[in-house]
Amino acid sequence: MDKSDGADLSRRVWRLLGAYMLRDKWLLFVALLSAIGLSGTGLLSAKIMSDLFDALKVGNAAKLNLYSLAIVGVYVVRWFFVYGEMVYFAEAGQRLGLRLRSAIYTHLQSLSLRFFNKQRTGALMSTINNDVPLLQSSIASLKDLAPAPFQVIGGIAICIWISPKLSLAAMIVIPLMAAIINWLTKQIKGITSRTQDKLSDVNTIMEETLSGIRVIQSFSAEQHEIARFDRENHNAKELFMQSVRRQANLKPSVDVIGAIGISFALWVGGNLVVGHQLSFAHLVYFIGLLNQVAVGLNGLGGAKVTWEQIRAASERILDNVLDVEPDIRSAPDAVSLPEIQGLIEFRNVDFAYVPGTPVLSNISFTMNPGEVVAVVGKTGSGKSTIADLIPRFYDPDAGSVTVDGHDLRAVTVQSLRKHIAIVPQETMLFGGTIRDNIAYGNPDATDEMVEQAARAANAHDFISNPNVLPDGYNTIVGERGKQLSGGQRQRVAIARALIKNPRILILDEATSALDNQSETLVQQALDELMQGRTTLVIAHRLSTVVNADRILVMQNGRIAESGTHAELLRIPDGIYAQLYETQFRWEVETPQVGAPL
Repeated sequence: MDKSDGADLSRRVWRLLGAYMLRDKWLLFVALLSAIGLSGTGLLSAKIMSDLFDALKVGNAAKLNLYSLAIVGVYVVRWFFVYGEMVYFAEAGQRLGLRLRSAIYTHLQSLSLRFFNKQRTGALMSTINNDVPLLQSSIASLKDLAPAPFQVIGGIAICIWISPKLSLAAMIVIPLMAAIINWLTKQIKGITSRTQDKLSDVNTIMEETLSGIRVIQSFSAEQHEIARFDRENHNAKELFMQSVRRQANLKPSVDVIGAIGISFALWVGGNLVVGHQLSFAHLVYFIGLLNQVAVGLNGLGGAKVTWEQIRAASERILDNVLDVEPDIRSAPDAVSLPEIQGLIEFRNVDFAYVPGTPVLSNISFTMNPGEVVAVVGKTGSGKSTIADLIPRFYDPDAGSVTVDGHDLRAVTVQSLRKHIAIVPQETMLFGGTIRDNIAYGNPDATDEMVEQAARAANAHDFISNPNVLPDGYNTIVGERGKQLSGGQRQRVAIARALIKNPRILILDEATSALDNQSETLVQQALDELMQGRTTLVIAHRLSTVVNADRILVMQNGRIAESGTHAELLRIPDGIYAQLYETQFRWEVETPQVGAPL
């Protein structure tokens, strides 16, 4: 990193800290005031010790008693400063962590699917679980470092006042101290960044293996995954220990150089005392101050380390999340989409996930209100991309998508999506109750509305059956709904869509992963859900495809054919006719529903 990049990063870090810490200026003020007071008590105690030696020298018992009590008084006052410094810096660190976690989580909600498709989940989790705590603890550790500049500046000033010649002799080692501190802390910063990256890799492996435990066990790959995790975990530990070793080198190096300075000062000071150019009490005072300066310099070395850790953690927080601009957001002049009929139009739409590799080319079609349009085609033909453009998960690279004549980029994202419900192939339920998951589509829904939606989705019977779910609607579904079967999850998802009462419905392979019995129940629920709604069906079963008002056949990102089931079958050597012969026809010849398109 060159100097300009480093300066830019420092400015970004200061903006980050300012944005989330300056709200508690009074906390920082009290903490810094306590740090100044703590430094002052250290300098004062050195002065009292000097005066005590003077009292001993002249045999002044009264002053000896006074200074002895004064030392006790200083340490009583010091108690308040130590308490204030520790508590208020810790509170500042905790509040910083609280706000940063909230800001990161909130900002993640605003980012588009494109961002999440590129980012590793483990890396994002590491930002919250590793980088924020590092930043938080670094701020809290300032309690040990904040007094340092006051100790150094105050101590040097008084030392010069006592004896400029002796001060010059003692301070000659400070440039060497600064050079060592700077050299070691630069190394620590780089190691800290690599350590956080490696912890991100560990989190990614954890997330992947826990999510894919079924696959891992089916391939008997447990030992392979354990070895992979142990390797990355060991690498993270080794990087952390490199940082610890650098920090362990820092303090004794500064201590040794400081000891050289103090020894040289004692030699020079001793000669000054012998030559009657300096009193013994002043020499004692000077050495006490010099010790305070050495402690402060050590603290400044620690502060430099802490600053590099703050920079490393802040850089990852900013680069991974907070400085990422959402590519899908409401325009400044966007209007709220009013109640709609559900007329959807694609006009000459082009789209590519990667520039130069088109996924959709010149797509144009219209979906009339209440119409069911099925989209079929081979994997990678662009079916799901069409579905993702309607709720504006992505924007087209060219052309436009409109709802009731409103360009989706001209209306607010929230007002658009409140009119849309999606039932995906892989149903995502949240780890609450069945009631919570159904009401997710309408947080204001009553219990009666929840039950009505469940009945319409063919879900009420299994939910209310005590032999299946003893707790009924209060059943905890588990992470991602794992306590329910695939068909049960899908029907809960349909109820969630029904209770939203959307005008536009997107079914993305909603029954392709189900067995025949579950599919029949889910298909009945979908038929109920589609009534009167503009519906886009992606690669659905034959029953829905046949009954669709129109079928779009995708090939290589283009609409190759369009028409009803009967019209498409009449096209000689047509793509849809071939799909029907190879994948659909047997469904008509057997009483059960067959494989998905």
